[in-house]
Amino acid sequence: MLKYNFNRILQLRGVKKPYTFLIRHGFPGNYAANMIKGKHRHLRNDYLEHFCLLMRCTPNDLIDWEPDTGSAIDNAHPMRQLIRGHETANMSIALRTAPLERLIDIFGSIETEEKGEAKEEETEEESEQ
Repeated sequence: MLKYNFNRILQLRGVKKPYTFLIRHGFPGNYAANMIKGKHRHLRNDYLEHFCLLMRCTPNDLIDWEPDTGSAIDNAHPMRQLIRGHETANMSIALRTAPLERLIDIFGSIETEEKGEAKEEETEEESEQ
């Protein structure tokens, strides 16, 4: 079954109070509550777009897939990419327990990657002109 998992992204982005966060960013109360509980009946595309822009993600990042028991889908099927583990909890534990030097290395890697992306965007903008 396919389902949207908003909590995963909120946790990965370090949002401590998801309901309050969503309300502050323009989501109606009942809609925010249903997003967090995973009980939404339908998703409005404008809210989905707003959430993705806010959290810097894509709709694909929000979709989890749990194959039905006994489903015969081969291991190379693209849907398997949507089977999510428990990386949210594992990342939190890793960040809390990692030595300070390792955290500094990780932050440095992120900074380097962001600078590379910014440079690529500048190059694309210049080539468009």
